[in-house]
Amino acid sequence: MLIQPVYWSIFVVDVEGSGKRTNPEKLRMRDDLYGALMVAFARAGIPWDDCPAEDRGDGAYVLIPAHVPKPVLAGALVPALDAILAEPRASGQWPRLRLSLHAGEVTQDQEGSSGRDVDLAFALADAEPVRQALREDLTARLVLVVSETFFSAITHSGHPGLREGDFRPTPISTKQAAEPAWIRGPGTPVMPAPLIGDLAWQVRIRLPSGPVCGPGILATEQFVLTCAHLIPGGRESRHGVAVDFAGAPAGSASQLAEVDTWVARTPGGVDLAVLRLNAPVPLGAQPARVARLGQPSPGRRVTVCAAIPWPAEVVGPDGVAYETVRLRHSGDGEIQTGTTTRRCCAADCRPGTAVADDTSGHVIGMVVDSEERTDGTCPVIIPVDALVQRWAPLGSLLPAQHPRADPHPPATPHLSTPRPAGTRPVTGVLRFALEVADLPTLRTGAGRDQVIGQLRPDIAALVPRHTERRFDVLSLVRTCLDYPGGLDEMLAVLQTLEGDSVQLRRIMELRANLEDS
Repeated sequence: MLIQPVYWSIFVVDVEGSGKRTNPEKLRMRDDLYGALMVAFARAGIPWDDCPAEDRGDGAYVLIPAHVPKPVLAGALVPALDAILAEPRASGQWPRLRLSLHAGEVTQDQEGSSGRDVDLAFALADAEPVRQALREDLTARLVLVVSETFFSAITHSGHPGLREGDFRPTPISTKQAAEPAWIRGPGTPVMPAPLIGDLAWQVRIRLPSGPVCGPGILATEQFVLTCAHLIPGGRESRHGVAVDFAGAPAGSASQLAEVDTWVARTPGGVDLAVLRLNAPVPLGAQPARVARLGQPSPGRRVTVCAAIPWPAEVVGPDGVAYETVRLRHSGDGEIQTGTTTRRCCAADCRPGTAVADDTSGHVIGMVVDSEERTDGTCPVIIPVDALVQRWAPLGSLLPAQHPRADPHPPATPHLSTPRPAGTRPVTGVLRFALEVADLPTLRTGAGRDQVIGQLRPDIAALVPRHTERRFDVLSLVRTCLDYPGGLDEMLAVLQTLEGDSVQLRRIMELRANLEDS
């Protein structure tokens, strides 16, 4: 029987220099790459399970349903992947990637996918001009090439982050003929500066009846931070509020939330409300990466950014409101910002808006007020350092701070010795970690903190932490695999917390296939 082809968008990911890696390094790289892709798809609001993916050893090949708008792929998926590659990787630097986007007819059978459009997508990613573009800029994390068909669709879409001038035409030689293509890569920012990340952690808070209260920050998969004075009725609010998510696909339903923690503002003090969501966050919404501000240096640049349109708000050409400011001085718990260096609109000073560090992209504070000065409207922010003192769970989300070595450390009977470099088992680790990440205990940051806290201190202290659940669990599993008996210790903790569930028994079966001796 003749198999009819189906129209798909075709996404090819090719790793630069994969031939120089050892087999164990390639397996580890593949696991990390698939983890990054899954998170990027989630941040872009594209269900990973709806997208058939095939491994190519040194890359991946993903089919994306035709109903997903092409501008979302180039304007949301690719920037999300680029942002992930800018984040720390537990095993060293992320590999640099060549990406191609095309769309066309694909025939699928039990052996896989085929068709001329599939061949073209692979030819684009492997083309010498694309390789050369990445070689010419050692600071670039990726380069994107799109077919003529795809280019026409995205540049005529009106998407604010996709401008025709960002691409340059490049003929690509294939086995059939020279194909017109367009490269966007080194020299062209994949994400509009100065924004860092995709702001999938920003929320808008409103009354269930519709009126908007203000913005907020998704701190964990269950809690939202905002200013106390924005919540009508305050601590005693009976009807709760509705929360809209910047990272969720358009048309996603709001989530209801109730006040969990309330710290009314006092002069020079913290103005904080912590809202507890009544349902899981929608696909695409991601908690913020937070960090302490520390002692601010004069002139330090920070970005006040907003991703959700507000009533009567005028946003910039990239669809996001922001302004870059330089810190002026610190007060009693508050940091008052000074000179504005780049502005989109005055609405950026709205209380409850996040403040991100220009260098790391971490959220380091929240706007609580603003003041009018001769040089414009200047936001007043409360740093994460002060927020942690009033809501302790926020402290567990901060990057680990390594204490100074004790000159007279107490004697310890035994410290676990990690496996020698290169002996860590990698086969099946990603699949195992994804199964573990779905356990109820590990679906929340607090649950993951509880599990890590019950491990040996020398293992727990070395787990690289991530706000995204699957990355966080993958780091936990890999760190445990580094130490003899570490994985069994983690599973024993989970068994105590989870009991003898069917899901945990399946994980035990998968564990039997991992080398841990």
